[in-house]
Amino acid sequence: MSAERIQGWLQVGGLLGVVASLIFVGMQMEQTQETADPSDSQARVSTRISVLTAPLASETLLRALTKDATGQLMTLTPEEELAASYFLWAQLAYFESEHYDYRRGHRSDEHWATVVENLQALFESELNRMIWRDSARTFQPSFREDVDRIVSP
Repeated sequence: MSAERIQGWLQVGGLLGVVASLIFVGMQMEQTQETADPSDSQARVSTRISVLTAPLASETLLRALTKDATGQLMTLTPEEELAASYFLWAQLAYFESEHYDYRRGHRSDEHWATVVENLQALFESELNRMIWRDSARTFQPSFREDVDRIVSP
């Protein structure tokens, strides 16, 4: 074998090594992105829930929920309605995150079925249905569509 032929084979081998390493780097980047997506989503939800639940350190929410359970919705004070709204938004922020993860393939169908059951239970409350109608626009369109199907069967 001549030196030129050996050099040609070495160049082909080097080129294959570069291609293989690029494929490997691409696969690592994809895996890193898949791992980061749920973490980012969880961080957003945690921050949102912290902000929304901060005002709930009083008995205001308990009074609102008690009035909802006993059918006295018309007697909610503005503070009680606001506390109930924040509480519902915090719950829905969590469910929206679960919805996002489900749509991205990070949650199983069984897990999503459980989330849907929880949403159905959440919207058995007239107060929560009323708040949803007023605040639905703050959520992602695909999540709104799914929740609207649950709220209005």
